[in-house]
Amino acid sequence: MPLYFAYGSNMSETKLRHRLQHNQSVLKRRLAILRDHRLAFEKVSSTNPAVGYANVVAASGRQVEGIVVELNDDALVALDEIELVPHHYDRTETIITDCAKGREVLAYVYTARPSWIRPGLKPLRSYVEGLMQGADLLSPEYVAMLSNIECYEDVARGQIVTEVQQTA
Repeated sequence: MPLYFAYGSNMSETKLRHRLQHNQSVLKRRLAILRDHRLAFEKVSSTNPAVGYANVVAASGRQVEGIVVELNDDALVALDEIELVPHHYDRTETIITDCAKGREVLAYVYTARPSWIRPGLKPLRSYVEGLMQGADLLSPEYVAMLSNIECYEDVARGQIVTEVQQTA
């Protein structure tokens, strides 16, 4: 069965199970690491151009924790539709470390298309909370890093306070 590396909101077992519905009855989730990459919230939302969704970007010496899941071909096709391949994301096969098996394996990873990447975006707090639903498998350090991500609401709240102070 093909492997899929989830690093964004699909780390949530509930969300992934809901998205796949009838395409996948059993989700065998395991911790995995994508080496020489970093997590970035630079994939622009199609509904709010200031909001970013997760993407992985090449970065020597860094790593992204995620969840590897065995999926059938129908489930991959369903994910392609959900991730809007090839318009918003591309699905490519890459090497990840399957921590449960202690070895490198090939898995599919979705990466944002260049036309949908914008610097300086912030994720919604609810989106980051979805990533943290993978905490049952992620390291405590990685969960702590996720919980400290500056979110869109934090920045928007700060802008409102600054504007109020300037007009007072």
